[in-house]
Amino acid sequence: MANTMLWANNASSTLAYSIISTSTTLQVNTGTGILFPQPGVNQYFILTINDIVNNIIEIVQVNSVQGDTFYVTRGQENTVPQNFNAGVQVENRITAGTLEYLTGLVSGSENSLIVPQTTASNKWIITHNLNKYPNIAIYDSNSSQIITDYIYVDLNNVEIFFSQPVAGYVYVS
Repeated sequence: MANTMLWANNASSTLAYSIISTSTTLQVNTGTGILFPQPGVNQYFILTINDIVNNIIEIVQVNSVQGDTFYVTRGQENTVPQNFNAGVQVENRITAGTLEYLTGLVSGSENSLIVPQTTASNKWIITHNLNKYPNIAIYDSNSSQIITDYIYVDLNNVEIFFSQPVAGYVYVS
């Protein structure tokens, strides 16, 4: 069975104690562990550890949470396990690996896909090549759904219009 990635909106805390590069547990500030996803069997979430003072970032996979203690697999997504001091920021962020995971969820179907629009624009031209007039759901870069005007140019293209420049993604199915 494949593991399932979990998310929580705006989950953020700081390290309660320093960790070294070989640590497989970390503790967040008292009472903040509940803000994060609570993985069960075959579940996990991604955590970014961000030391802005020393410009060091590491992405870890959190496999289990017990209160404010996280059990982690270090050095994910081509990052390297590092030493971090107490007080360093930790967040459940969207990462490149998260987007690859999401793309994998829908790419297994020939009838759906996620199309990113990384540059803010008043008009998005979406080529989906599904050979149909698909359902679309439009989201900004904060993953908030947007209701706006769009037209089907043909069976494989949609144009989406905004009153101001927007970046984000479209779920096409």
